[in-house]
Amino acid sequence: MPKWLFLFLLLSTTSLHADEITEEEIDLLAPEPEIVEDIQASPTLPSCQDENVQQHVTQLLEEYNKEHPVHSIYEKRQRTLQIRLANHFEEQPVTGFTSRQNRSVADKLLITKINNGLNDSEIRLCKSNAKGTEFKPVYLMIYNHHQKTELHILNFLDNPAEELKTDL
Repeated sequence: MPKWLFLFLLLSTTSLHADEITEEEIDLLAPEPEIVEDIQASPTLPSCQDENVQQHVTQLLEEYNKEHPVHSIYEKRQRTLQIRLANHFEEQPVTGFTSRQNRSVADKLLITKINNGLNDSEIRLCKSNAKGTEFKPVYLMIYNHHQKTELHILNFLDNPAEELKTDL
């Protein structure tokens, strides 16, 4: 039997089998993505000067002060000044924030972005206006997480592993 005849018969039988197979049996294409129309847009982040943010910051600092009382007049004055300075915040760009600016804040930003899958535009960073004082600036980090807006007070406590946080 000539080779071309054998090849012709082989191709003709495979084409018959291909016609008999339905789309349901073999799906070589990737499944089409499902379109979800009922996705809730994440709420916008409050500004650094938002009154609700200021109230939460003051409340967190007062709760911390009640749990950790001071033992001298000097420490009491220091805390009072810190609370006063922690009421005026200016927004800081998250993009390009480096450890040169503040190592513990930069580390916390990086960890938050990685753990929550956030990008720079989904986080608001606020810095207290502590110019001309001996106090280190206090930072606020605000972002949406599981349909809630979280507020973290960074750089306030001496231990960078500790932080004050609440939901807005």
